[in-house]
Amino acid sequence: MSTGLKYDQFEIGKEYVSPRRTVTEADIQQFAGLSGDYNPLHTDDIFIREKTPYAGRIAHGALTFAMATGLSFQEGLTRGTTIGFLGVDITFVSPVMAGDTIYQVSKCIDKRETKKPGRGIVFIQRDVFNQRDECVLKQVCRVMVMK
Repeated sequence: MSTGLKYDQFEIGKEYVSPRRTVTEADIQQFAGLSGDYNPLHTDDIFIREKTPYAGRIAHGALTFAMATGLSFQEGLTRGTTIGFLGVDITFVSPVMAGDTIYQVSKCIDKRETKKPGRGIVFIQRDVFNQRDECVLKQVCRVMVMK
């Protein structure tokens, strides 16, 4: 069952806010194991304390992006109407730490017809914020959706 928006229902400029999610130490550890990325910024408390300005483990940028995709699904904009994910431009603005709670604000910034009937491409700006309303990740996604 599709509950997401179809191409013609997307309004340029309209904003949608996702549910929130807290990033845990376990999330960071599990992602390191899943991805094989054991950079000490994510896994070594002594390294972080002695060699960096950070107070704790930093979530992988790819983990933050992966969580943002989950927030997108929970937001429901393209649930059941996505035909294909065509790409994304990402900027990592600030580190996400264990204990941070993130949420996402999505906005359709453009859309375009395709040659094939029954589909269109939407350009969705998705900005992820922490509990202090500081932007931590910016992205523009290109998604092919049903008409």
